[in-house]
Amino acid sequence: MSETVAGRGTDPHPLFNLRILLEQELFTDVTVIVDGHRKFQAHKAILVVFSDFFRTMFDGPGWQEAASDVVYLHDDSVSSDVTGRLLQYAYDPTSDLGLTRENVLETLAAADHLQAPAALKKCCDFVKSTIMEEVAALKKYFWKLTAYAEKYPDLSGFQDDLLHLFAQNFCCMMELKDSVELVSADWLGAMLERDDLSAPSEFAVLEAVLRWVRHLPGERGKYTPSLLSNVRFGLIPRDMLTSPTLANDTCFPGLKEACHTAVQYHYLPQEFRPSVSLEYDRPRGASKVLLAFNTDHSSFCYSDMGNTQYFDVDTRQWATLKQVKPPSVHPVGSSAVWDGRLMVVRCGNEIFSLDLGNESWEKLPDMIRPNPDAQLCVHDGFLYAIGADTSERYDRSTGHWQWIAPLSEARSGVALVSYMGCLYAVGGTKDMEPSSAVEAFDPERNRWDIKSSTTKSHPKTIAFVANGNMYVTSGDCGSGSVAVVEVYSYGNSFGTWSKVDQSLVSPGAVQAGSKVLFVVGRRVFDGGVRLLPDQVFPADTYGWREIWEKPDVWHEVVLLTVERFE
Repeated sequence: MSETVAGRGTDPHPLFNLRILLEQELFTDVTVIVDGHRKFQAHKAILVVFSDFFRTMFDGPGWQEAASDVVYLHDDSVSSDVTGRLLQYAYDPTSDLGLTRENVLETLAAADHLQAPAALKKCCDFVKSTIMEEVAALKKYFWKLTAYAEKYPDLSGFQDDLLHLFAQNFCCMMELKDSVELVSADWLGAMLERDDLSAPSEFAVLEAVLRWVRHLPGERGKYTPSLLSNVRFGLIPRDMLTSPTLANDTCFPGLKEACHTAVQYHYLPQEFRPSVSLEYDRPRGASKVLLAFNTDHSSFCYSDMGNTQYFDVDTRQWATLKQVKPPSVHPVGSSAVWDGRLMVVRCGNEIFSLDLGNESWEKLPDMIRPNPDAQLCVHDGFLYAIGADTSERYDRSTGHWQWIAPLSEARSGVALVSYMGCLYAVGGTKDMEPSSAVEAFDPERNRWDIKSSTTKSHPKTIAFVANGNMYVTSGDCGSGSVAVVEVYSYGNSFGTWSKVDQSLVSPGAVQAGSKVLFVVGRRVFDGGVRLLPDQVFPADTYGWREIWEKPDVWHEVVLLTVERFE
């Protein structure tokens, strides 16, 4: 007892010493049994304050546990590990609940079962700060998290945060099977009205709506006219509205008329267009754009500092972005995107980050061993810098770099991509020759696992994810290519590569499912061009020719979701 009393003088309030009562099992009056055998000593008074479940149990009529000093928890969502951490948090609200990326959803489910609002909020805050900004995690957990957000509307704007992230990743989220099945007409209509909805193009928004209707045309066809009224047809180029297949599909009542009206709108003089509708061609509040940086060592100098370029999807032209200047006189050699808006670039040995919200660059701490050839990629909350001989990763929460295992096969210029929960290093150059090697990093064992090599090696390898699949092709092809590049997809379940038909695209673009993606440098850009189910002629990409009309020195490009540039 003296140890307990002595400890009181160091805490700001006596109630913070409750954890000592738990640790030493002092004055406990109930035993909580989990998993059939694991016992936890506790105090009923603490449990009823922490959990509405226990309050009902100990205070409500008809519960035999009210008069018992033993409580059994039989629900599968409440394991002994989670129970221990929740009890620690009940007695010490300053603890971090022992949350990790791996256990946060399990903890959230247990907190939901026990109706512990403080623990629920702790879990939701953790999710917002560490998981939700990653598109892969958002796609995986969105609908589970939404169920909790709708059940507990007082969770500090958690539902609003989820809806904002869905809007920011609208097209990829609407490709999910769960989204197509679970989204209601009212929910989709409200999403289409949001100004923060981000998409490669308005045609991609239209395609997402039509895909949703097509899933259950008999039930959903009646909602088509109201949904189409929220599509901003004035933003869709005329050449994309005149497809006979698109306008004549009987699954979509009102689509033919909407396309016809939009084509007429495009022929209207500019001064008459506002009378049609203020919303008809009003740009979305955010859009995904390409930023391009000069990478030519000989021409890059202080006079070029204002020459960061961005590609405007609406005008399909490159423009100078004067407010975002390159951070260094050294050319940008690699880049990555963190949390959708934070750009990271490597200039020589130095690495900088840019938050477009304040338009200022910040130099990151030096790598343990600065590497002028390191390729950057963000995966699982870390910034990875992978070179031929050394590999490191940066933890933003600590501000420190740490060594990780080097590639099994030393290669420079590898293409890095986050896919199916792993970081893949594809291709690159070994002994001055293109490599077909593929490796996946396992952070649990700090090692690279060798995967099936690509069917062929690709100069300046590009690896990207689309439609839930990983693809590989060659970079820097541009519109001057004499032939369409070869593209291969990776079958994760079988670990094999297969060639992807490219008969419906022109040089400078690649086909991935129904998507037509443009190759710019070592990136692919989704401009919203889509192939129709019965299309037999190549997609018309003539209107996008300007995307390749930049000088070759503008090589390093990065895709960001940003507020519209003025």
